Formats: sequence, structure tokens, C-alpha cells
Amino acid sequence: ALEKLKRWESHSKWNFENKVLLIEAELHNTLKDFDMATKCYESSIKAAQEHRFIHEEALAFELAGYFFAERGAIAKSQDMLQQAYNAYMTWGTKKKAESISFTPSDSKPIIEQT
Repeated sequence: ALEKLKRWESHSKWNFENKVLLIEAELHNTLKDFDMATKCYESSIKAAQEHRFIHEEALAFELAGYFFAERGAIAKSQDMLQQAYNAYMTWGTKKKAESISFTPSDSKPIIEQT
């Protein structure tokens, strides 16, 4: 699937760049290459923002938020999840936005619904 997306990206970078980067971020995370995963998550978010793919920006923020939570970077995770929430709300998907949850070990929710 990734190779097919990369081929499509070569014909329409604008449309596929953020998707390829997000899949690569998930792949690097699985392979425990956390530095590269971080770069890919951040690049995917930036590409989605530049091309105004708000729904894909929201997804990238959400996955990055969970990634940073797993690494123990709670403040960065909180920021990413809040941005995911905001992007989902902007896109008009209130139920999806409300489904975002991250609870640190002290069981206090990080995301406050506004």
C-alpha cells in the first residue's frame, strides 16, 4: 500500500504527501525508530495544513498525540490531542472530536471539551 501511495505521490505530491508521511510515521513507530517517526508525524501535519486537508491534519495530530503519550511526552501529547480535537471540530465531526481521549496514570483527562 505504501509503495502504491508513493507512486501516486510522484504524480500528485500535493494530494498524497501527507498521507505517505503519516503511514511512514506509523511504520517507523512500529520499527521503534522514534526519531524518524517524530519527523514524519510533524511533516505529515505540516503538509496537511499547507494543503488544507483538515480531516487528515486532525488524524495526524491524533496519532502523533498517542505516539507522544506512549513516549511519556505528556505535554506534547496533550498539545497534539488538543489540536486534533480542534481540527475535528473545525471539520464538523463533533462525535469524532469527543472520542479523543487520553488519560495519564493519575486518571485526570487531559482533553477538556469546550
